[in-house]
Amino acid sequence: KNYYYQEEITSSQDNYLDAMKKVVDEFLDAKNLTVHLSPRFRLSDGKCYGFDVKPRLLRKINNVFSSFELIKFLENTDSRPRFDLHILEICCKIEKKFKEEFNTYPLLHYNLSSSLLDSSFADKAIKLMKKYDIPRNVIGIQIIDINEDFIDTINININKLKDAGCNINLNHFGKLSANISVLQKIKLNSLKLDRSLCENIEKSSQNYDLISGICLLCKRIGVEVIADYISNEKQRELFEELGIKYGRGDLFSPELTLDELIDKFYKTGNYFDFREEEKY
Repeated sequence: KNYYYQEEITSSQDNYLDAMKKVVDEFLDAKNLTVHLSPRFRLSDGKCYGFDVKPRLLRKINNVFSSFELIKFLENTDSRPRFDLHILEICCKIEKKFKEEFNTYPLLHYNLSSSLLDSSFADKAIKLMKKYDIPRNVIGIQIIDINEDFIDTINININKLKDAGCNINLNHFGKLSANISVLQKIKLNSLKLDRSLCENIEKSSQNYDLISGICLLCKRIGVEVIADYISNEKQRELFEELGIKYGRGDLFSPELTLDELIDKFYKTGNYFDFREEEKY
């Protein structure tokens, strides 16, 4: 099972922050981390071609902190790049395992928004990927929140990662924090639509029209559009109608552990179809 560290927290904000810092230091020191994998699919045939990576912490004690609280806390500390390098190393190990067992590399997308503020992060990430000798184009870098005060540092990191072969994906497009100005400032490979646009597309002509406009814009600038939170067949049909090729959601699969994923691979090999040209 996956748990988050339990610590007694008083009503005092200082005590809370001290306890959280202790949590961060302990789990980073122990490398007590794992990931869940949220499959991405081709809408045309329902075959899985890659995954979004979701960090999880392994513990033998009861849960107090949600993953959201823990990740948001990390974003305000200098521990986040260290955390992200641990997760990136897990991704590299997953890639090696798939190559050894199935002779293929899946695409893995992971959010590195906060760590891109660290001017040395891209160099460390590239060095790590070289250590495991995996193709860089199977690692997708997700970005969500862009701090425009640090846009130069972010772009330096992104350009280094792109030059190394990584793909850049803007997540939650349609939210205020992931708005159209990002398309002017960062060269993207793809963007994933926000839940607020996707989950009611079959009930909202306004959402349909907004997504249609986004798809037209992205086609002109060479950015692939990914749908999200697809929960029924009607939604899948509408996204295909709009020219969207890829998506994610409960219609296809919930999050899976690596063991569950490998078990599914062995039982239903046709569930996966990782293609070299599909790196979105």
